[in-house]
Amino acid sequence: MMKAIMTILQYDFGDAVVLMNNEYIVLTRINGKLILNSQSFGTNNDKWWNTKDVPFRSYEIKELELAG
Repeated sequence: MMKAIMTILQYDFGDAVVLMNNEYIVLTRINGKLILNSQSFGTNNDKWWNTKDVPFRSYEIKELELAG
């Protein structure tokens, strides 16, 4: 799933918010600034997705609040 999302983000330069279960924010891209949720992305196996799989040079990792 994340590979598909990253591919779309590479070809569409608009703003984006990816939610899981319509409440948990996985990532955002607003005005070209990509922010990954620290609860989902990391550098080891304790996270859902590894940051090495993110095809962008510039991004920030921080804790994102619930959407609801």
